[in-house]
Amino acid sequence: MKQCNILITKVQGLVGKMISLADKGYAAASDDCCRSLFSVLQDCAYRIRMEADREKKAHIRAGKWESEDRGPRDRGQGSGVRG
Repeated sequence: MKQCNILITKVQGLVGKMISLADKGYAAASDDCCRSLFSVLQDCAYRIRMEADREKKAHIRAGKWESEDRGPRDRGQGSGVRG
């Protein structure tokens, strides 16, 4: 796997952790300032996820993302459609 693809995959994993932390933080927040902080974290995480997904798709279209890097969804597997 190319280094840039590895880093994109790591960003995608980090975003999941950010969203989880934001959800937990928002639920545990004791005041509006804390809720605001975790709302900003969640918003940033979703924006980063969107950019990382866009970059991954661009790499796939350009042939820069090896087929073994794609995962089940990118290879047409795991779609839930049987037939």
